[in-house]
Amino acid sequence: MSTVITPPSVSAFVTTTSTPLALHDGPVIIAVGPNEEDHTLRAGIRVASGLARRADIVCAIDPGRIYGWEVGYGAFPRLEAGSVVAGYRERLRSAAAGAGIGSHTISVDVGPAAQVIDETATTGDAALIVMGLGRHRPVDRLIGTETALRVVQRTRVPVLAVPAAFTSPPAVAVVGVDFSDAGWHAAACALPLLAPGATLHLVHVWQPSHVDDEAHSEHDERYEHGLPARFHELTESLVLPESVTVLFEVREGHVAERLLDFAQVNHADLLVVGRHGRSWLERLRVGSVATGVLRGASCAVLVVPEPPPHARDHAPVVHGRVGKDWGRGEWTAQADAFTRRNAGKPTVLEMSESSTGAFSQERGYSLFGVIYRSPLNEVDIVLGEAHGRGRHLTNTLRGVSTMCLVRDADGTDHALRISHATGTALLALSPGRIT
Repeated sequence: MSTVITPPSVSAFVTTTSTPLALHDGPVIIAVGPNEEDHTLRAGIRVASGLARRADIVCAIDPGRIYGWEVGYGAFPRLEAGSVVAGYRERLRSAAAGAGIGSHTISVDVGPAAQVIDETATTGDAALIVMGLGRHRPVDRLIGTETALRVVQRTRVPVLAVPAAFTSPPAVAVVGVDFSDAGWHAAACALPLLAPGATLHLVHVWQPSHVDDEAHSEHDERYEHGLPARFHELTESLVLPESVTVLFEVREGHVAERLLDFAQVNHADLLVVGRHGRSWLERLRVGSVATGVLRGASCAVLVVPEPPPHARDHAPVVHGRVGKDWGRGEWTAQADAFTRRNAGKPTVLEMSESSTGAFSQERGYSLFGVIYRSPLNEVDIVLGEAHGRGRHLTNTLRGVSTMCLVRDADGTDHALRISHATGTALLALSPGRIT
């Protein structure tokens, strides 16, 4: 049974800052199935209009509607593909005209729906995909008709899956936050979708150890005690629309179940979760939270992929924590001080290239030093194996433009982010030392 924890310093508050554009400036892709275009199309038009974006429509036709299969002969066309595509395109053109869509394109392709939708969104540099929430019967899962889940597995574009009842901007939104980059980015992308005067619930679900041991109990107590500061830190890093009321909630238990329960009790119009994972294998697994929410929600669901490392320069946080930029004149002294405080700590070094999106990661090495060489405007990040034994790695970053120190709520160094001529380096620290 889950319990509700109310941090003593947490309460509702109203912000008065300007509305952000966390979703980039690309079009809204409205993905409609052959039998569901009406409600999805209407919802997509509303969303695109609210964001002041172009609405582009895509429809995928299952190859099984056109091709048959016969033993000994293989696949054969039962219908002429061109006429089927033309028929669907004309239906969508008529529906779009009746809905009053302005600038838009209509794309109809034969192929697996998730693949067609993802390729259209990627090619068009879409800001958002709007599609139907789909059905939740067990038989639908067995035969693979969970199109929304399959799109979420593939794409790097945020996906808004809407039920038939989605007729206006969300007045009550629930965002599952875990204080990671993915959680922060999910909250930021949800903000432009909200109605004026909306209520935004930031909900953190965690599982205490429930072990009758002093060390575990102390860990759980410290974690719980630190949550109010992390909520405030997260909220301060978001640029909130005017008049949006923000509420904090902490619950215990299974994340997807508690989020679904909370959304139902609070009559949420929108449930928002981040999706971790950059690799193809990680995206295929999606995660129990996004999967559980998509399968169990009756309200609209927004699933936001974790931002790629090279895009994090546009975010004011790293791993959910607020960073502080060093002035260029401080770089030499601050890099030396950072080294003195953290030499010997385990590290995770993420390197990303802004032009290609290439990403690499080094784990398990201790920090030997961060050195800024002013005449050359270069930074050396020196890592090595524990106690100085074994190999050393020196990563040289040229054309440095920013250096940002990220700290935890208690002031402990958490990471150093360095932007340079070709990308971004994120040096994250772990507690303790490698032994």
